[in-house]
Amino acid sequence: GAVTVKLNLPPWVVITHLANAMVLLATLLILALRTSPHFRPALPAAARHPAHGLVHLTALLGFVVILFGAQVANFNAGLLCLGFPLCNGSIAPPASSLAMLHWTHRLLAFAFVALAIVLAVRLRGRRAMTGGRALARAGLAVAALAVLQVIVAATMVLHLLPPGLRALHLLVGTAVWVSLVVLAFVSARAGTVAEGTAAAGA
Repeated sequence: GAVTVKLNLPPWVVITHLANAMVLLATLLILALRTSPHFRPALPAAARHPAHGLVHLTALLGFVVILFGAQVANFNAGLLCLGFPLCNGSIAPPASSLAMLHWTHRLLAFAFVALAIVLAVRLRGRRAMTGGRALARAGLAVAALAVLQVIVAATMVLHLLPPGLRALHLLVGTAVWVSLVVLAFVSARAGTVAEGTAAAGA
């Protein structure tokens, strides 16, 4: 943060500052979850929920989308890809490198929303497993927030980036990241054994 201000807010330093803030937020959130009275240790990799790998992939893609969004904002590329969902009325990549940055951010965001919805549906179908209900709720939260973020982004672009909507876009994006961290945390504690079987074994 000090370097960011000292160097008069260069884009790459601002983006690094945001990335570090997201990692710090995730660390604090995990610490809070681990100190909860309902905390359960993570399961061995072989015993985890079948969708655990997909959860990690979704979280990774979400983090990448956030970083691309930071680049779009800090390189002032927000108005170089007008209209929604098309970029300047076309589905093809734009010629300008900065417009291409915005186009890539949108493409990744659409892919993230699609993956989040697929994950939510898959988790909902396996609620009977150990921790499956909590995992399904976390997956639904990620998907709902991802859809909301796209709606906010579309409104923001169509209204030429008003400050209030830009702030809301950042706020919802942070909420998406929080939900992804919670999803990954819960996923490490959801198992392959059915809930009834686990209770009988206990």
